[in-house]
Order: sequence, then structure tokens, then C-alpha cells
Amino acid sequence: MSFIGPTIWLTALWMILWRSTTPGTVVTGIVLAVALTWAVRRSDVHRRHHRVHLLPLLRFFGHMAVALVKSNIALGFEVLTPTDYTTPGLLEVRLPTCSELVLTVIANSITLTPGTMTLELRPETSTLLVHVLHLRDVDAARDEILELHRLVSAALVPVATPDERGAELT
Repeated sequence: MSFIGPTIWLTALWMILWRSTTPGTVVTGIVLAVALTWAVRRSDVHRRHHRVHLLPLLRFFGHMAVALVKSNIALGFEVLTPTDYTTPGLLEVRLPTCSELVLTVIANSITLTPGTMTLELRPETSTLLVHVLHLRDVDAARDEILELHRLVSAALVPVATPDERGAELT
């Protein structure tokens, strides 16, 4: 029954976005909301629970805000100047072991930042392959991703489920 709230909320959002309450819009919204809720509930990433810590989450958001501003300025400069200052490169970063949710948040945060894109994510080894448009210092770029890992790991802390706690005792 835990899917009823999200289904109602998503259906309402669908109707608001379409600015319509016709039966077709309502039925389509319900079908899509149920399908989306079902898909998210089946996802392995969401089966492991995480506790969200507010202060570290705010630090992560602040870090991302600064990174977005800096990268947008760098890309704006790149677009507005006639000289090409890019030094593109691929960077492979092996992160400390963490949950798939933490890896996904890190990979998406990297991709959301202009000038960087996560090309590959290997959960079994906690490794990311990242394309960087301005790769001038490999160690500094790697340290930036490790800092992102530290911030996300502090904000999203895995909590053992009852099944996992029982497995730890045996």
C-alpha cells in the first residue's frame, strides 16, 4: 500500500502539467504513475535503505552550487573566446567501496556539471570513467571526485535492513 501516496501525487502532477482534468488525462496519469512507482520499487538501488543527514546534504548542495557556477563560467569563457583552451581527457577514478545509490548520485552529479560527463560506472569495483573537458591536472580532478564521494557518503549513509543484520549475526 506504500505506492498509493506517490501514485496520487504523480497523477496530480501529471494533470497540473497538462492543465487538464479530462478522463483521458486522469487515466493516462494513473497508468504512468503506477508504472513509474512499480519500476522504482523494483530497482535494486532502492532496496537498500539510506539515512539522509541534513547538514552533510546541505554541504553537498553547496559544493555542487559552487561547482556549477565555476564550470559554467569556464564553459562560457570557452564559448565566447576565439581560442580553444580545452584539454579534454579521460579520467578513471576508483572510489572507496560504497552503495550503488551513492555511486549513482556521484555519477549524476559529475554529469550535471558542465564540462564533465560520466561515461562508465562499474559498481562491482566502485570505478568511474569520466570525460573532462578541461583536464589540466589529473590529481586535482581525481581529488575533486574523491571529495564529491566524501560529501555524498556523509549525506547518504546506508542502514542495514533486518535481513542484513540477521546475516551479520550468523
